[in-house]
Amino acid sequence: MDDRPKTVEPIVKFLEKNYFVKLEINAKKARKELLKNPYDVIILDYEMIQQDYGDKILEKIRNENYNIRVIMVTAKIRVVTELAEVINHGISKCYFKTDPELLDKLKTGIDEVIQNRDSIILGLESWLEARKYRKEIIFSSGKKRYTASKLLDEIKRNSNVGKDQVQALIFLMQDLITKKKQR
Repeated sequence: MDDRPKTVEPIVKFLEKNYFVKLEINAKKARKELLKNPYDVIILDYEMIQQDYGDKILEKIRNENYNIRVIMVTAKIRVVTELAEVINHGISKCYFKTDPELLDKLKTGIDEVIQNRDSIILGLESWLEARKYRKEIIFSSGKKRYTASKLLDEIKRNSNVGKDQVQALIFLMQDLITKKKQR
């Protein structure tokens, strides 16, 4: 997310070689997109002119989608308190646009962040990958039915259905651990 597309075009072109990248210049539109589609990482500029600062945008993102990883790429953090605010809102990494090694550091950082995602999400992704050539499994939640991959999307979006499923998985794991200890 950056409100000056010309300044980030080189970054986008570099990252598109290895990732699906979507550039959004409007914070509200980007937050709506995050609620509709799961992404692994957000790259966020700190200063979004006429919109807000990164700590405020990040706070709104966290209220709507807790699970997503955020990397800040900026030239505008001027004081330690600004950096402290974005750290408090859970950024995974922070890089400066003036760093001559930015592109390589950013790619490495993205790879690290993706590898360190939530263990439930990683486990479900591995399970889905192992089953990709088999018949799709259907889950029911209330009156709505979900395929396993759609349910994973709900978990990544941190929707109410996703939260309920994560809670159910946690209870299942606790139950399995308890039963194993009783043997």
